Amino acid sequence: MKIERDGNGAWKVVDDSGATMAGNLTNAQAWRWFDQHDTHAADDENRRRRISTAVAER
Repeated sequence: MKIERDGNGAWKVVDDSGATMAGNLTNAQAWRWFDQHDTHAADDENRRRRISTAVAER
């Protein structure tokens, strides 16, 4: 699973097949999801950058 933005800028949790797993997430929910589930980041720097982007958009 991963988290991504849809065409309207809303955060969505998407499974590996591309199916949406949940409705729109608030920015705070997205930040918590990144913190708890971010297994797709290649390294800590990439993870920090993604979280910083999510926080900046809150």
